[in-house]
Amino acid sequence: MAEFSVDVDRILENSERIRKSAKTISELGDNLDTIRKGGVFYNSTGSMVDESLHRQFDRLLSEAAKMDSFANALRLIADKYSNTEKLLISNIIGEGTENNSNGLESAAKEENEDNRNWFQKFWDWITGNDPNREPTVEEQEKAANEAMKKQMKDVLRDSKYSRWNWEHASIEQRKQILQDYMNEVIRIYGLQDVDSTIYWDPNATYEPSLITWGYYSPDSHRVTLNENVLSGQYGNWNSYDLIETIGHELRHAYQHEAVAHPDRFTVSQGTLDTWSNNINNYLDSDTYGFEAYRNQPIEVDARDFQVTRFNWFGWF
Repeated sequence: MAEFSVDVDRILENSERIRKSAKTISELGDNLDTIRKGGVFYNSTGSMVDESLHRQFDRLLSEAAKMDSFANALRLIADKYSNTEKLLISNIIGEGTENNSNGLESAAKEENEDNRNWFQKFWDWITGNDPNREPTVEEQEKAANEAMKKQMKDVLRDSKYSRWNWEHASIEQRKQILQDYMNEVIRIYGLQDVDSTIYWDPNATYEPSLITWGYYSPDSHRVTLNENVLSGQYGNWNSYDLIETIGHELRHAYQHEAVAHPDRFTVSQGTLDTWSNNINNYLDSDTYGFEAYRNQPIEVDARDFQVTRFNWFGWF
């Protein structure tokens, strides 16, 4: 028969610790409720604070739920509360010193050389801008978009895509320049369904009366460009801008693929819903007018990806 022993003192000690933790948490909840009833949160800024507190509370409960025992969950909650309180108090005391050096140096060591003062830390925590928190899908989407645009600009820095090279290229060479850039953008966007070959139409029209630079066909997954733009048939159309058309039309491919295969892309559900609704209720300029066509969500988004070689020093 296996032998075992029970440490009665340790059990009593842990029991008392849990009781005190539960009391502390209860008192904290009562205090917050009193503050809320006192009207502190009844304004726009206060509302944001109230929402942030609820968000932090939900996050804390989520962490506590992952603990392997109720006692550890209570201990985690109590420790979080205690550490936050100590940090704020120590920093407030530090703010009162002549140079504020002691408090900030102590906080920096505790926060991995974080040089924010106590108010900045508290405000970042309240507004959800804490650098240690997990980013939302919306923030990840924005970061992904900015990264893609940066990569597109980096590709265009190659002399192959310079205006000088374009002006001295034949029509066939220009086609190859655009094909090379299209291959790069497909890679940057992470497209899998699109046809990688540019299709050329001497009289490209996407709508009955609209002669266009180019368009994307979701049924065939093809990008078609207007060949006559290359030959200069439209005198006021700068053929070099076809580089922008590539980014624009492939962004439409990106929108369609993201709606069809959301697991492949970093796009928020809100954006996916907006794109899906717009794709299913597209506003063509013939029927709804140019402004309605131009201002619909997928067109606004696609124009944002008409990346060029322009910088602060002009075209290069």
